Order: sequence, then structure tokens, then C-alpha cells
Amino acid sequence: MNSSEIHNVLSRDPHTCRYYVGVFPSDKIPDIAKFPAAMVINTDKHHEKGSHWLALYIENPKTLDFFDSFGLPPDIYGEDISRFVKTYEEVHWNSVPVQSLTSNVCGQFCIYFIVKRCQGFCMKMIDFLFNY
Repeated sequence: MNSSEIHNVLSRDPHTCRYYVGVFPSDKIPDIAKFPAAMVINTDKHHEKGSHWLALYIENPKTLDFFDSFGLPPDIYGEDISRFVKTYEEVHWNSVPVQSLTSNVCGQFCIYFIVKRCQGFCMKMIDFLFNY
């Protein structure tokens, strides 16, 4: 999926539209002032082609949920993403992959995560839904 496709789904979905703030490259992640907030970020910078989608759900000024369909921690994705994530005191992330490294459906998984999170499912419940 490309950024326009992800944006079209999340900006129009009745569960996500109130919380969705956009799709961003790793070097253009905005500061958040209104909570909760949900966004999708690409691991590439704005001048690069784009490679892998990640989802963030920011519940409040201290708490962030980081979703990666590969199940990797935030600090693996470089300085921009790591610096943004470290501004939150409490960070949750999934550690179990739901996608193989050769698959290209990370955008769809990010959408699913954000929809479920905006419906009130916690990170642990979403992990459970993915894995059972």
C-alpha cells in the first residue's frame, strides 16, 4: 500500500477518523498535542522511496503503542523513530511477528492495528487477535 491508500482508509473509517493524524516518513513525524492520536509512519525518510510501514497509537502525553508487523522494537528503525518514541515514558510494542520478511502487507496490518486500537482494544488483546 502507498501513503494515499492508507490515508484514505484511516481518514474515512468511523472508528479512526477522530484520532488519525496522518501518514509520515520517519524524518517528518509531528509532535502530538491532542490525544489519543494514531498515525502510520514509514521507516524511510521523506526523500527516499519508502520501505516499511509502522503504526503508532498515542494514548496520552506519556503513553505510546508501537506496532511493527515484523515484531521488532522501535530502536531498530533508526534515529528519527527512536528519538520520537523515547519522548514517551511508557512504550508498548508487539514482539511477535505477524508478517514474514518477504511479505509486503505491512500497510494492511498497520490499518488493522489502528482500527482495533481506536475501537478500544488494548495492545495485548490485538496481539492475541493476531496470533490466535
